[in-house]
Parts: sequence; structure tokens; C-alpha cells
Amino acid sequence: MSDSVALQCECGAVSGRLRLKPAGRRLLCMCHSCQAYAKYLKKQSRMLDEHGGTDIYQVTPAQIDISQGAEHLQCVRLSDGGPLRWYTDCCNTPVANIIPNPKVPFAGMPTVFMDIDDDQTREQVLGRVRYRIHARHGVGDADGHPSGPVGMLMATAISLLWNMLRGRSRPTPFFTEAGEPVAVPERLSDEVRTAIGLVRPE
Repeated sequence: MSDSVALQCECGAVSGRLRLKPAGRRLLCMCHSCQAYAKYLKKQSRMLDEHGGTDIYQVTPAQIDISQGAEHLQCVRLSDGGPLRWYTDCCNTPVANIIPNPKVPFAGMPTVFMDIDDDQTREQVLGRVRYRIHARHGVGDADGHPSGPVGMLMATAISLLWNMLRGRSRPTPFFTEAGEPVAVPERLSDEVRTAIGLVRPE
């Protein structure tokens, strides 16, 4: 098995590689924000499964190398306390969801940014989906945990602490050496937030 996987946006302008060691954690997130994000990018059919879930692989920023087209990276925050959601402005391909603090070594990468041919190959390379979370926001008869199981939260906290001790927040394609995002995070207008379902119209 390869120790890395190619990254590429839909139009090919942005590419790179993801190092697969240390191994990441694969999950399917059906949360309200992930579904709204897909609507914002106008990529629902590409990003979401039939239950509104996004296939995400959790890694560290230091494992992500953007070798071409980094100037196309843009980000948006759907809420004041939410992650920086990075995408490409050339074709609106999601890249990674990053904690705003550059010292935190955590990145949730939608697998559609990976140059993997099919679901079978994706499972061979990344492993099976270990958790299906926020099923209460899922579409139809969604199978999974209503929010997030305690075991997953504990495992994430332990790996996060370990990766902090190992200094795996850098290098990163998302922050400058001074710790500033490489693109100014976009703040959505109330009109856009309503359109993508983050705010219910009165």
C-alpha cells in the first residue's frame, strides 16, 4: 500500500499529496453545517451521500502538501465558533476543515479532494468509515449516532494531544509563519446564510 495519496481539485488546478502516516480516522458527518457547506459550494451531489453525509478523513495539517495551485485556496467560516473551511476558488472543491488556531494539529479532509477512483479503492487506501455522526440531522432513515459517540471523542482527544506533542501542526499550507490564515476567512451575509439553510427565514 502506498504511503501517500494524490490530492486534486475537480478542475485540476490545485494538487498535492496527503501522507497517510500517521493513519487518520475516517468518518461520515451528517451535521447541519457540513450540509450547508455543500450547498454553499454548490457541490451537494458530489459531496453528500443519500443521507446528507460527508465522507471525511481526519489527519494533521503537517500531512497535507499542496504543491500546485495554492493561490487558489480560500476559506469561509459558517459560524463565529466554527472551523475554517478551505476550498478552491477555481472549481469550489472542498479541501479541509481546519481549527482556527494554527497550533492545533487537526484537519478534516473531505475525501472528494483525493484523487481516488471509486468507493472500493477509497476503503482500501483509507480504511472503512469508523463512525457515522450527527445522524439526527441526516436525510431520511439515516443510520448512525445522533451526535458523536464518547469513544470517538476520547480517541480524537488522545490523538490530538499526541500530535500536539509531536509538533504535527506544521508545516501547513493553511497558515503563514506568523500564524495568519493564507486567505482572509469570508464572513457570510445573512442572505447567504439563509439561502444555504443556516438561518431559517421568519
